[in-house]
Amino acid sequence: MAFTLKGINASSEFTPFSGNTQFTLLGPSVQVWTAPIGRFRPFASAGLFAGYIKSDRRNISKWDFTPSIAAGVQLGLARFISLTASYRITEELAGIDTDGFSLRLSLF
Repeated sequence: MAFTLKGINASSEFTPFSGNTQFTLLGPSVQVWTAPIGRFRPFASAGLFAGYIKSDRRNISKWDFTPSIAAGVQLGLARFISLTASYRITEELAGIDTDGFSLRLSLF
């Protein structure tokens, strides 16, 4: 089990014709790992975050507190390289559903 301060950010800033949308979560969370299954390491995390949603197309720019949970799996590719896939569930912010999948490549 690990207690962490997380910063999660998703943005369409570099995607043409997307309307410049941004989603950010900042706050404390707890993460629990299970025993590895081969090279896979499942986990679950939960936290209470300050959430920010911005959409130029919808004229929205709002901060709010929101709980969030995630479940996923980490795949070790090499000694210091891993690939993590997860699904995060978060309360709606300003009427926008922010649930979704993420894929992260870590070099550490």
